[in-house]
Amino acid sequence: MDYQNIILEEKTPIAIIRINRPKVLNALNKDTANELDNAFNNCLNNDKIRVIILTGQGRAFSAGGDVKEFKKAIDEGIQAEFISELTKILHKLSYSIRTMEKPVIAAINGFAMGAALNLALACDIIIAADTAKLSEAFANVGLAVDNGGTYLLPRLIGRAKALELIFTGKTIDAKEAERLGLINFYVPEAEFDKEIEEFALKLANGPPLAIGTSKKLIEEGYLNDFKTQLSKERANQIEISKTEDFKEGVTAFFEKRSPNYKGK
Repeated sequence: MDYQNIILEEKTPIAIIRINRPKVLNALNKDTANELDNAFNNCLNNDKIRVIILTGQGRAFSAGGDVKEFKKAIDEGIQAEFISELTKILHKLSYSIRTMEKPVIAAINGFAMGAALNLALACDIIIAADTAKLSEAFANVGLAVDNGGTYLLPRLIGRAKALELIFTGKTIDAKEAERLGLINFYVPEAEFDKEIEEFALKLANGPPLAIGTSKKLIEEGYLNDFKTQLSKERANQIEISKTEDFKEGVTAFFEKRSPNYKGK
């Protein structure tokens, strides 16, 4: 696919997917969502890529759904069809991010609003610039929460605080987002790209099979009782113990060197 709305940069073993509509604060439309979905699939199927970074170009991660396109759809009387098509693509993308075994980092470089914020919440690690602004902005345009927000947000910050952010549509800064547990941490804007790539490289140098399995188990844990989860952990641990990476990790420990994991 020839990307018009995003940039896909491969810095093996890291891939950076950058939403690239800065004139509209990287607002999400159907074309952009389709391109994001395609880029993530490409990264998932590329064995050289171990970690994916999702970020935005310019001063926004993404302002969320493209309000100008909402207005156009309303004027044409096709708003239900428009929302149906857009949410179908975005939900597929969020589910793919949540369930793929490769770690995905949301790098919130600026404004992250509405559906885009929830796209970030579907990622595994969320890092913001200290200047970032976040909002569940749906109520500001008369919409209910979407793109996984009703599932993800209360699990991160609790029901009451999640409902406060949803009902009010208020904007919070990076410091407050970290305090609430909405993001992992924030870094100075001047050092943002450097800090993100260094963190991603740490993950990329880790054991990909073990990391991917742990991500899968965490997701399954939301649905399982404790006994079932223990059983799944044991079964997966036995399989991981058969890998070259496990042997390499233990050997490197005793040889007092950094392990060289190959994902085998």
